[in-house]
Amino acid sequence: MKITNKRIILYVVLVFFAFLYLVPMYMAFITALKSPDEINLLTAWKLPSKLHWQSFSDAFLLLRKNIFNSVVLTVSATLISAFLGSINGYVFSKINLREVISFFH
Repeated sequence: MKITNKRIILYVVLVFFAFLYLVPMYMAFITALKSPDEINLLTAWKLPSKLHWQSFSDAFLLLRKNIFNSVVLTVSATLISAFLGSINGYVFSKINLREVISFFH
């Protein structure tokens, strides 16, 4: 593989956009690991002095009902979609394609 200026520019642009994509995730994770006293604009980029995992359990306790509702909705929608898809597949396997085409013309 030959290294060209075009390829170098492509990689620089890709790394730049990867950086833009990953910075908010880094900030969210680092902020979540800080204690409430450490969270301020001056120390936003610094790593926490001590890991504070309590934020994750607090968030889970606050969002427990919402997470459960999301799981119920996702599972039920998936099961209903799979059931209706299998019924449609069975019907389409039993019909004559020529009759269907003539019906729509």
